[in-house]
Amino acid sequence: MNILIADSGSTKTDWACGAQRFSGPGLNPVQMDQATLAQRLKENLSGLAGTVDAVYFYGAGCNATMSPVMAAALAQELGQGADIHVASDMLGAARGMCGAREGIVCILGTGSNSCLFDGQAIAAQVPTLGYVLGDEGSGAYIGRLLLTSCLRGLLGKDLQQAFVEETGLTADKAIEQVYRQPGANRFLASLVPFCERHREDPKMEEFLVSCLHDFASRVVKLYERPELPVHFVGGIAYTYEQELRKAFAMEHLQVGDIVRAPLEKMVAYHESAD
Repeated sequence: MNILIADSGSTKTDWACGAQRFSGPGLNPVQMDQATLAQRLKENLSGLAGTVDAVYFYGAGCNATMSPVMAAALAQELGQGADIHVASDMLGAARGMCGAREGIVCILGTGSNSCLFDGQAIAAQVPTLGYVLGDEGSGAYIGRLLLTSCLRGLLGKDLQQAFVEETGLTADKAIEQVYRQPGANRFLASLVPFCERHREDPKMEEFLVSCLHDFASRVVKLYERPELPVHFVGGIAYTYEQELRKAFAMEHLQVGDIVRAPLEKMVAYHESAD
C-alpha cells in the first residue's frame, strides 16, 4: 500500500511517501481559500495523482470544521480512489511522539500548543489563546519579551546595545512593525535567533529559562499529570533544549523526547499501525 503522510503548517509542508521525503508550500484551510489550497497542492504533489492508496494529513488549521475542506482539496488533486484522513497537527505530533502510550505533547514553534494524549486520542488541551493573550514558550512569545526587555534595558546595556545594532530596531520601529504591519507574530518570532547568538551571556540564559518556565507553569502544569513524560516538537524546543530542561525541572516535570519536526515519528506510527 502506498501511503502519503503530511506534517503541514502555514509556511511549509513536509511529506513522506514510501522512501520519498519532500517539502512544499504550507497548507492551512483557515487562512487560505480553496483556489489557493488547490494551487499549493499542485505544487506539493505534482505527479502523485492516482498513485496513492491512503493519505494521513496532519495540519495547522485542520479543526473539525475545516478538515472536510482540506480532505476535499486532497481528493481533487490525488483522485477519488485515495482513502483520505485529515486531522490537526497536534494529533499528528501526539501520535508520533507517544505512539499508543499516554503522555503530554507540546509544539513550540512560532506559536505554541499542547495536549494530554491518552494513547488513542487527545484527552485534554489547555487553550493556547494566541500570541497576544498566551502562546507561552513560543517564538512569538519569546520575541515579544525579548523586544521589550532589550528596548528597556532589562537585560543589561551590553545586550541592549547588541540588539539595537543587530536588528536596527528602535521603539518607534518596533511599534510600527507590531501594531501597523501584518504578521506581527512572525515578526516577533524572527527576533529569536538573537537569543541563540547571545545564549552564553548569563542574562540571556536566565531570560530564556524564564520564558520557557512560563510555558511549564502556566500551561503544562495545568494538566496535573506530573508523572507523565512531556514530549516536544518544534524549532524553539529543539534549539533551546538545555534551557527547556532547566525550566521544567523547576516545576518537577519530566521532559521526554524533543525533535525539530515530527514527520519521521508520524511515519513510524503509521507503519506500526499497519
